[in-house]
Amino acid sequence: KMNKTMTRKIVLLSLIAVFLCIYILQLAFNGRSKIKNVTLEATPDSILIVKGGDPASSSNSMRLTYENSAWNVGDKKYPADAAAATKMADGLKNIKLLGVITGNAGNAAEKYGLDDASKITVTGFKDGKSVRTVVVGKNTTAGGQCYVQVDGKDTVYLADGSLHDTYGLTLDSARSKDVYTVTPDDIASVRVA
Repeated sequence: KMNKTMTRKIVLLSLIAVFLCIYILQLAFNGRSKIKNVTLEATPDSILIVKGGDPASSSNSMRLTYENSAWNVGDKKYPADAAAATKMADGLKNIKLLGVITGNAGNAAEKYGLDDASKITVTGFKDGKSVRTVVVGKNTTAGGQCYVQVDGKDTVYLADGSLHDTYGLTLDSARSKDVYTVTPDDIASVRVA
């Protein structure tokens, strides 16, 4: 009878030790989760998108501004496509980083689409102050992900979402396509300015 009790105690203590090891391993691996959400408290009210490595100019950049409860795009402040502008603002506000690709793109910048010819630099502003800068590289071949650098750091991350498509829009494609329909009877005169 004494041997059975000792055997049970040894088995129970062994099981406790095994479960403790499993628990410790789970804590270790969960603590090292590679997915990281980078968020901003405030939504940007202005977004500057610069394509390429040159300083912003009328030929390589586009600015979106949020005024009077609506997004506008370009110097002439055309109404922006609401869905595209919201997606751009949300893309700056919440970035889901899936993992680190490399600590520094260096000579491999072209491989990630972060070279001067390919990159898109997106800067979000709130009340005239820069709150986030993201350098967007190319989308991955698998799709739904892209390479990014966040807030001036050299680290290249894999980010969730096809951000290159989101911020690669032209001024024309970022403008609202809402067309106002009127019946011929409602038109009294037409003037061209």
